[in-house]
Amino acid sequence: MMSTYQNFHESIVKAIERGDAEAMTLLRDGLIDAVYARIPRYNMDKFRLWVMFTVLSNPLRRHKGQYSFVAIVRAQDRGEFDSLTSKVLTIFGDCAEMDERTHDPKNLLEDPDDLYFFRHHNGIKNVGVSDVKGADGTCLICTEAFDDTQHAAQQGPCGHIVSKNCFEKWLFESSMTYTCPLCRVCVICGANPCANHKIKTERVQPASLSGCLDTIFPKNAGKLLNGILPVWYWHLREITLPDRVILAYINSGLANVVDAADPVVVSMTNTRGQLFVKVKSQADMMLLRSAANRSPLNEHVQFRKGKW
Repeated sequence: MMSTYQNFHESIVKAIERGDAEAMTLLRDGLIDAVYARIPRYNMDKFRLWVMFTVLSNPLRRHKGQYSFVAIVRAQDRGEFDSLTSKVLTIFGDCAEMDERTHDPKNLLEDPDDLYFFRHHNGIKNVGVSDVKGADGTCLICTEAFDDTQHAAQQGPCGHIVSKNCFEKWLFESSMTYTCPLCRVCVICGANPCANHKIKTERVQPASLSGCLDTIFPKNAGKLLNGILPVWYWHLREITLPDRVILAYINSGLANVVDAADPVVVSMTNTRGQLFVKVKSQADMMLLRSAANRSPLNEHVQFRKGKW
């Protein structure tokens, strides 16, 4: 993706340097700046990390700068356009579609799957029982014979074959890196070690934001997104994620409490209360922004000017 993006960028720079009439018109009208507006100006090392995070993140978790980067790469990969203007307008249209999908209420109510990239781009392949060679047709981990159900044979990009059940258990217990359980080769790209496919995940599903808001604002429980505009609900979902993960752990720990006076239980209960107060404070801000109907762009400008 980096090289594709750089090819697009270089083509824009060269067009401007040679005074291309179309490029100069786009530049004068602010459309070139708009394409790059939310893409960060980092040094190359930081930019690579930003690109890696963009690529590995769930599309529903991306923000506008990441839309632009992805849209530029897609447009560049599509090949020749009738004109530079056509390419730029295609990028804008692609960004608009991504924005609409990201802020669709039905996509906001659930936390996006952190393993989206892994699930869609891993190199694990199903292998027919009759095609399994070696190891006497048994899994090298559990030693069970391969079949067509939980012990179905699966092969990593390294060539090792283990049962589906063992692969799933290994990957579920993994964190950050997802590798073959036998040789530790990355199951996405086949590298060992792999520095490009580190995906942070949580062991628990975060406490539902809508559930938290129903508790905090019972009068808003029947309203769409609890009365918060989609763009601000997205922000709220993202900034409260770490706290909602902790809430999920606490809720699990308090599920079968026997002694409410136990010091550990009291501490967990107090922490849960503090987290709800924090989420409420953040939700109050998003409700205010929704009521004022401020757009993220206006908000950004006002913040930069010290007016917020």
